[in-house]
Amino acid sequence: MGLLKIIKEYHRQKKRLNFNRDRLLKYQDNEFRKLLKHAWNNTDFYKEFYSNHGIKYTDLKNIKPENLPPINKELVMDNFTDILTSKNFKANELEEFLKNNKKPGLKFRDKYKILHTSGTSGNIGIYIFSNQEWDFIKANTLRIYPEGFPLKRQKTAYIGAVDGNYAGVNIFMASQSGVEKIFFKEPLLIDIKRPIQDQLNALESEDPDLLSGYSQGVEELASFKLSGQLNIKPDLLISGGEPLTKSQIQTIKEAWPESNIVDYYAASESPLLGIDKLNNQGMLLFEDLNLFEIDDEGYYLTPLYKYFQPLIRYKMNDLLVEKSSDKNIKNGYKRIKKLAGRDEETPVFLSKEGEKISIHPIIFVEFYTPGLEKFKLIQTDKDSFDFYIKLNPGYDYQKIIDNIKDELNNLLKAKKLSNVDYKIKDLKTLNDKQSRSSGKFKLIEKTEAAAEFSKNYK
Repeated sequence: MGLLKIIKEYHRQKKRLNFNRDRLLKYQDNEFRKLLKHAWNNTDFYKEFYSNHGIKYTDLKNIKPENLPPINKELVMDNFTDILTSKNFKANELEEFLKNNKKPGLKFRDKYKILHTSGTSGNIGIYIFSNQEWDFIKANTLRIYPEGFPLKRQKTAYIGAVDGNYAGVNIFMASQSGVEKIFFKEPLLIDIKRPIQDQLNALESEDPDLLSGYSQGVEELASFKLSGQLNIKPDLLISGGEPLTKSQIQTIKEAWPESNIVDYYAASESPLLGIDKLNNQGMLLFEDLNLFEIDDEGYYLTPLYKYFQPLIRYKMNDLLVEKSSDKNIKNGYKRIKKLAGRDEETPVFLSKEGEKISIHPIIFVEFYTPGLEKFKLIQTDKDSFDFYIKLNPGYDYQKIIDNIKDELNNLLKAKKLSNVDYKIKDLKTLNDKQSRSSGKFKLIEKTEAAAEFSKNYK
């Protein structure tokens, strides 16, 4: 896609962001029907899959999305070739490419962008985007910027997993190829799996206009800024890859009060899902690009622009909580209060009355008390957990501890789990639990005993 086409697509998406709900749903339904018919006519999988569920081609004109059978990562990988609209692919070829080509930005056969999930849940998914689809994604990532195209050539830096075909770094690198390079200088990539302090000099030398990466990495850099070990002033901060917690927002805003901060929601299945500009309006879901069917255990996703490897009603385990409509917001897009990443585990405890009760991970994504920099909850058994904390210097230690206890006690009382015991511990005493493949930080984990107790919970 040339520069003029990118500019045209950018203006089209800006117009779509002004759609009211009725116009948005009409546009969305039209795109969904086109994708549905394309998948039936051009893949071996969907025609057989839907036919086996009693669905005929003539049904596609009016069938409701919820009446179509869903798919998931396992089904996609088990039927990998049949879901593609080209037969000239084999899963083992792509796996070999991913194994041998760790540099982000590279394309398979110079034509196809390959992304994969981190595999922290034990199952790796592989997702393919044609050149046309990837250019479409590049054009639409301009939604991140406050004014669209930057007015000056940007110095950029990214902190995250940078040694593979992960969604985050590849979305970041998308703007560093082709004609888009006229807007950006050579990027600085900071490997979150290496000690960050060892990489501060390179970051300070670059002094980026734009800093992007995992929320954990951006938060750590903010802490270095507050302690005087880092002196950079980015105009735009983009956090993504894992939920941005209230405490992280507080730290980042304290470090860079003049910067624009964006919480960007992306996945390997669809790098364009939503955006939160932290203006108290919630996270806007890109419903012109995706169909979201939200339920209590995640949602079903259909990327409406993804034709080469159609994913129709694909099960996502991210937990979303919708925000009630606001009359002051003119467009008709859904907004969510917050999301919890798919790798976060749901704590399930046994109440005094013998009832299994869960605590939604989003509650902990939202957990905040002044002075608390970072935490991790590890459920140790059916009625206990350890709460590991890292505190900001300069606060009254005992006051922070008392506030944390008050918050936890109120939460447990509200959930009728006052019998649950917990211990507050120093995060430094905990072995690093980051995923070796993704470099992401999990807020919630379980011991084997707790996982065994939880596994049959509904």
